[in-house]
Amino acid sequence: MSTADGQLYDSRQKTCFIIPAIVTIIAILTYAARVFTRIKIVKIFGPEDWLCLVAVCASIVLTALVFAETYYGMGLHVADINPATASTMYRVGISGALREEEILTRRLQLFWVSVWIYNIALTTTKVSLLIQYMRLFAVSTARIVCWIVITATVVFGLFSVFGNIFLCTPVERWWDKSIPGHCLDEASVWLSNSGEYMIM
Repeated sequence: MSTADGQLYDSRQKTCFIIPAIVTIIAILTYAARVFTRIKIVKIFGPEDWLCLVAVCASIVLTALVFAETYYGMGLHVADINPATASTMYRVGISGALREEEILTRRLQLFWVSVWIYNIALTTTKVSLLIQYMRLFAVSTARIVCWIVITATVVFGLFSVFGNIFLCTPVERWWDKSIPGHCLDEASVWLSNSGEYMIM
């Protein structure tokens, strides 16, 4: 707990561990039940099931990245991130602890990867659901609508993944603003992504 600008701040690191862990465990158990049902009872394992597998794997990777980001200080108030008292993971060679900028850089690199892994998980989940809807609708009009939405979701998903990977030119500028180059406005890109994800 730290005080900054007269405010009292609690660490959010436990939340950063507990919520992703619970949600990922639920996703794994739900997918395991789905696989059992599809293979043993229905005896059909379709493309939507493979897409769910990709989504679950991406979710596991995303959770691991969130844990790693938390290890590098995510969830702490900036006043609590002290390289001098950092854990042994920060200690390198003779120089002792990593500098504060190096800790921030590593956290931002992890966050950069987590943003596009999140988009992969979200896109594959949506496409999987849309393919499943197609099994429910025998009417050709509904299937055409599903194909249109699947195409739009895939195109937007690719835009989101690659748009976030190449948000900055060169890519390294994403986590190190001292590198010459330029970046798109992060807030605008993420707000537009969120809006389009809610619509789709």
